[in-house]
Amino acid sequence: PTVYDALRKVRASRLAFSYDSARLYYAVGNRLYRRNLAERRELGPPLEVPGGDVSALAVNRTGARIAVGTRGGSVSLVDSEAWKVLATEERHSGRVTTVAFSPADNFYASGGEDKKVQVYHVRTGMHAFTLEGPENDISTVRFSADGRYLIVVSRDRTVRLFDVNVQREVRAFKESAKELLFAEVSPDGAYLAVAAKDIDIDIRRNRRIDTRLVKIRDVKTGEELLSFTAHDKDMTGLAFFPDT
Repeated sequence: PTVYDALRKVRASRLAFSYDSARLYYAVGNRLYRRNLAERRELGPPLEVPGGDVSALAVNRTGARIAVGTRGGSVSLVDSEAWKVLATEERHSGRVTTVAFSPADNFYASGGEDKKVQVYHVRTGMHAFTLEGPENDISTVRFSADGRYLIVVSRDRTVRLFDVNVQREVRAFKESAKELLFAEVSPDGAYLAVAAKDIDIDIRRNRRIDTRLVKIRDVKTGEELLSFTAHDKDMTGLAFFPDT
C-alpha cells in the first residue's frame, strides 16, 4: 500500500528498492526521485540525470550507489546519500535496456539496443571493459552471486555466460521458445531462471496462442532442469526466494 500511495499519480518509467526496502527510487523522464517508505515522504528534490529519459535502474547491495541508464545511451553512477551524479559514461549508441551491480560491489554492467555489454568500476564510475558476443539487443544483464560471471540475455533468445575475470564468453545456449523475455540468477549463483514465451497459431480458429514459460537451468552447464507454464499474460518480473 505504501508503494501504491507513492506512485498512484506518478508515471514512473523505472523503479528500484534499496536492499533493506527502506527506500524506493523511481524515475520520471530524466529525473530521479528517492522516497523513504517508512515515513512516506520524498527525500529532497529530484535529481536530473544526463542523457535523456531514464530507461534502466539498479541499486547496489549497500544502497550507497545507483546505476542509471538512459534512452540516449549514457550510464551514470549516483551517490544515494549526497544525491549527486558521480560519473557518466556514454558507451552505448542506443537505448540502455538494463543495468546491474556485482554482489562483490567492484563492477556494474549495462546492456543496450546496440548489442553491447559495458562494464564499469563502482569505485570511480569509469569504464572498465566491453564484452563482445551478443548479436541482438540486450534485454538482461545479471552477475552471479560470487561476481565472477555475468549472464547476458539478448532478444535473439540467446543466453551467454561471461567470465568477468578473463573478460570472455565461456558458455552460450539458445532457448527453444519463440521469445525470451528476461532472466534472473539464484542467490547462490547455481541456477538461472528464464522467462520465455511460445507463440502458436490456431489456423482452424484463426487465433494466436501464447504460452508463457519459466525454465530453470544450471548456470555452469546450461542444462535445463525444470520447465513449467506460468501466467495468462506476459510476465513483468522474476525472482528467487532468498534462501534458494
